[in-house]
Amino acid sequence: MGLKPLEEKLAKELACTEPLTEPRVVYMLVCIRKLMELDGSRFSALRFHCDWALHTRLDRKEAVRIIKMFDDLEQALRIGDKARTETARAELHRIVNYSAFRRELKQFLESHKLSPDLSVDAGRWTRFWDVYLHVISDVPLEFSSIAIRDIRKVTVKRVDESQVPREFAPDFAFGVRFVAERFDGSDAMDHGLDYEVSKPKGRGR
Repeated sequence: MGLKPLEEKLAKELACTEPLTEPRVVYMLVCIRKLMELDGSRFSALRFHCDWALHTRLDRKEAVRIIKMFDDLEQALRIGDKARTETARAELHRIVNYSAFRRELKQFLESHKLSPDLSVDAGRWTRFWDVYLHVISDVPLEFSSIAIRDIRKVTVKRVDESQVPREFAPDFAFGVRFVAERFDGSDAMDHGLDYEVSKPKGRGR
């Protein structure tokens, strides 16, 4: 299938006013991934997040890079190096909060003259993000060859609003929790990367 048919399929999905579902999100990511293969796009964060949603486990180059970053943070926490901890945490946060994913998605859509509203509109993006998290939850980033030092895999967990007392977080939409596992099977230290997403003021679809 060439560029034009794929662009038309993706444009149709982007314009759809029906509520976003996991199959729809996966279908859009499949179209994006195929377009990237055809046009040679070098959007590394976008490519990584597409791959994450389309596989039952991910042990490719970008996944290994992120696991190494978690491993570096684990080492810094263990020795109590505050400066190194904050640097590693800030770099990981830039990736795991999907800001790069959102930015590159916008750039990619615009490069194909498709509507970037999905990545621009706060309501639509939050809804897309939420459904995407359902897709990748429990799909591990896994390093299965030579041990780095400690961290073997990282898994994302979605925290439902029912798990958070309403009186403490009235605007809570959902949360994101990262669970890192060591090679010996034990949980890694608390890396301080979990975060909450507030309900958007607009109406996402």
